[in-house]
Amino acid sequence: MEWFFQRCSHPDMEQRLQMARDLELAEPKVKYWFQNRRNQLKISALKAENEIWKKECLRLQEENQSFRAISSRIVVPLLRTVEPATSALLPGVQFTEELKHAVMNIASQCIVELRMMCESREPLWNRANDGKAILDIAQYNRMFPWGSSSNEHLRIEASLWSTYVLMNSGDLVDTFCDAEKWMQMFPSIVSKAKTLHIVQDSENFNGSLYLIVDGGSKENFLQELARISTGGSPANCISLFRIYHANSTQECVLHECCSDDSESVVAYTALSEDGIAKLGTADSASIQILTNGFVLVPIQQGSGCLLTVGIQSLASMNPYENLSLLGAMASQRHLDEIISRIKEVLSGRTANK
Repeated sequence: MEWFFQRCSHPDMEQRLQMARDLELAEPKVKYWFQNRRNQLKISALKAENEIWKKECLRLQEENQSFRAISSRIVVPLLRTVEPATSALLPGVQFTEELKHAVMNIASQCIVELRMMCESREPLWNRANDGKAILDIAQYNRMFPWGSSSNEHLRIEASLWSTYVLMNSGDLVDTFCDAEKWMQMFPSIVSKAKTLHIVQDSENFNGSLYLIVDGGSKENFLQELARISTGGSPANCISLFRIYHANSTQECVLHECCSDDSESVVAYTALSEDGIAKLGTADSASIQILTNGFVLVPIQQGSGCLLTVGIQSLASMNPYENLSLLGAMASQRHLDEIISRIKEVLSGRTANK
């Protein structure tokens, strides 16, 4: 029967009857012998698979413990060091050796974390209906505690997907190390990128480290000073931005966005440093707030949307003075520019401007 089992593990009735006659056994005994033999093989396979998973879990636990030790020695003091990093990324600020060391430590930590995440499966990654693997945030925080405790405003999201890239590996690496090509490869994510500093260079990009940031706000740099969530979606919020202009001047922008099934609204206004200081005080009524913004309302049957843009500008302190032709032309140019950029974003030619 063992010889027959190696060739056919599921004999039919006629084969079992023939073996029963040849071996002088009852047919049920032959039937139960094959069932028991199949069960033995299944149990052996499950035991072998469990041993493999136990070894993998032990390996991940050891790596996790080592990363915890590394984070206690490096990452925790690093978080205090990186606090002024935003200002150091701005033009005219020197890239110090201390910041260079901090950036290299962060990059090394991220490489190790990326490798662990790519090699891990459940429970870190949960399979979705469309085939993608979605990150389990609770499991991620347990595996990488330094990621969740570093910044209370940090929002982590990730998905895992495997596919083929029709590009030479060398060209792909070259793209990742070229800020201009970031905008070409990822137009829906990166609107404008700029290489501020080459931390560590190499001829073949092996071990190279580039510091690239999203330019934001045309040629200027944005720093989000505060954010207040106003709805269930992370996109519904009120934010205070500081804009660093190329001429070293600064201004702040109060920005609010809200989106639901009926409409999407974006409103923003420029504020001076003195105006921000007066917010919440008795002098707040004297702050001049000229709000700009736009509203997108979807048209029925998904054929498009209705765009309404509104801008305000202070042409004169005299409320009885008529609007000049130059003032009207300037407002028209500003309005045309806003509409043009919104159209570009919606048409997919650019994004996140």
